[in-house]
Amino acid sequence: YSACDVVISRSGGSTVSELAYFGKYALLIPYPFAAELHQNDNAAYLASGGGAEILMNEDVTRERMREFVSRFLADRGGCIAKGEQSKRLAFPDAAGAVLQLIRDNL
Repeated sequence: YSACDVVISRSGGSTVSELAYFGKYALLIPYPFAAELHQNDNAAYLASGGGAEILMNEDVTRERMREFVSRFLADRGGCIAKGEQSKRLAFPDAAGAVLQLIRDNL
């Protein structure tokens, strides 16, 4: 992630977590066959913080991809800043917090 300015990806839980942690702006295309459409929820979470745009799988075309890349190139700094802002959505110590909850309830 450190070598990229923007990411085009599906929106699995690990991916969305990593994007938030590293503060990378993304175009997320939720996998349409994911159980209970959970990738839509993941994408919406990151987009809610301004760190992503969502493009539904059935809407992916060359033109839409070109539009996204053109918008990014026209406002590279703004998109990078939006990605940085999404860091506030990250939970860098999620595992530790879960372990603490377990310890607290033993």
